[in-house]
Amino acid sequence: MKKLPEIKNSCADIYNLIKVNIQSSILIAAIKWKIFDYLVESVSAQTVAEKLQFHPRNTELFLNALAGMEIIQKNNRLFSNTEKSAEFLVSKRPEYLGPFFLHVHRWQEQIGLNMETLIENGPSDEMDMNRADGTNWADSIRNSATYHYGGPTRYITQIIRSLPEFPSMKKMLDMGGGIGIYMISVVSAHPDMKGIVFEQPPCCCCCS
Repeated sequence: MKKLPEIKNSCADIYNLIKVNIQSSILIAAIKWKIFDYLVESVSAQTVAEKLQFHPRNTELFLNALAGMEIIQKNNRLFSNTEKSAEFLVSKRPEYLGPFFLHVHRWQEQIGLNMETLIENGPSDEMDMNRADGTNWADSIRNSATYHYGGPTRYITQIIRSLPEFPSMKKMLDMGGGIGIYMISVVSAHPDMKGIVFEQPPCCCCCS
């Protein structure tokens, strides 16, 4: 009988990387169906299934998966949003990040499906973020504006405001500033600073 190899390390971390795709698919499906809009108050899986005309048992399994991922919460077989999903995943909220997450997922999905080709031959013109017409950058910036406003923008603004020379600053030039979220935030924190955003024309069109 063949002797089994002696295993010295755990493969759990590698295996978990494979399972990430399943979790991503669950979240993306929930965003597309606007599941979180139905969980503003605690409801049963049966109620969600009836409103969406979904299969009751599979809807409950789906909501259990979201709860297991700690994206929503479950109590006595009733499901509701967590504080975080209520803020970022309810479509009527001003902080809603659904379009941003869908945009990121589409790019990652394309890269995942074409990984070997991308490495061997480089990106196609359709996927090239640096293509001449700039439309890929424009789409990316448009969909990520709310994300930047809700997170990194406030952090960067706090850093700039903490600089000792900030009160004496008069002008700000934001190179590659997208639709100007960072510039607007910093200038708004100063009594008389003026700002200019330098960006490709397709990206600047997002301001209109």
